[in-house]
Amino acid sequence: MISPIFVITLSVIACGVSSLKVGLIHMHGVTEGYYEHNNFKKFVERNTGIPVHLLDAYNYAASVTPMQYQVPDILPRVKKIAAQYDKVIAVGYSQGGLIWRAMIEEWDDHNVELFISLASPQHRD
Repeated sequence: MISPIFVITLSVIACGVSSLKVGLIHMHGVTEGYYEHNNFKKFVERNTGIPVHLLDAYNYAASVTPMQYQVPDILPRVKKIAAQYDKVIAVGYSQGGLIWRAMIEEWDDHNVELFISLASPQHRD
């Protein structure tokens, strides 16, 4: 179940930038494919009106490819999607959160307004 607070947060963001075009780009986790998150896409779009793009990249067994290869391969696709919007909400589930963080760090002029990392380790020692 997706938290109502999550939906409210996305709605507030969408309302706060109502004159801007906002999109959400989602990256799945390890050993998953983008399609497993189709219910997330439908739920968010239905409840917020924000278009959701599920990244069809490194699905299932390919998801264990080292991030040093995934990030430079996925980033141009993400930039192409992000160019359609004034602001982007980046959502990464599990390993997808790590991939998103790496892409944001590599992307100097990004338009990511909000980065949401779900079930991803985002700490350093």
